[in-house]
Amino acid sequence: MSAANEIFSDRYFIVCQIEAPGDNVEELVQAFKPMIQFFESGQEPGTLMFRVVHFENKFVVFEQYENLAAQLLHRQSEAYKALGAFLRSIKAKMDLKYYEGVFQP
Repeated sequence: MSAANEIFSDRYFIVCQIEAPGDNVEELVQAFKPMIQFFESGQEPGTLMFRVVHFENKFVVFEQYENLAAQLLHRQSEAYKALGAFLRSIKAKMDLKYYEGVFQP
């Protein structure tokens, strides 16, 4: 595990834990939909996985990237920017961690 993705040369994971304050849970579920749809559209080459799960107000986002360039491309999308703006607007608590895979075929 690392605090920075720059140490991984390829295929790394990001796990982001998000806590939605107050009554923002359904709004956050809706805010994730464009990001998920964008990933599923295939318009993000190099983004290998983008999954979101939640229980009550706690969300976990699982991401996998081919390399740093793929993650940077992901971060340039309008869907990513809109989600980030929403998370900032509700003052969501976030904890982001980078991981290297144990076995990657």
